[in-house]
Amino acid sequence: MSKFDDLPLHDGVIRYIDLSWSDFKIDILLSAFLRSGQNAKPCKLSFYGVANFEAPHKSPWGESASISNAREVAGGFEVEMQSGDVLLIEAEGFDFIGARSLVSASRQLTSNGNVRQI
Repeated sequence: MSKFDDLPLHDGVIRYIDLSWSDFKIDILLSAFLRSGQNAKPCKLSFYGVANFEAPHKSPWGESASISNAREVAGGFEVEMQSGDVLLIEAEGFDFIGARSLVSASRQLTSNGNVRQI
């Protein structure tokens, strides 16, 4: 399992998604449960080297801004919402910054699709 798969995103609530076209970057501002038994804290999940971004908002399971699960896939990342929608981000890597504790993790995809820690 990659570090992306280990991020505390389950039940996190997406507040805002920002796409910077010229920087090939996506920032997702969310509230995430960084520690068990504590309230959700503001966090930022950023993707860099973005080549494709899909964000359907059809809500096949009902309306929700909460995350069900997230996983690294070939060439990028998927974030499945509790609404049933799946965000697809084809990107070189990601950064995750949690409130106060500055929980940080970075991964970068190499040109052949392998992942290396940075």
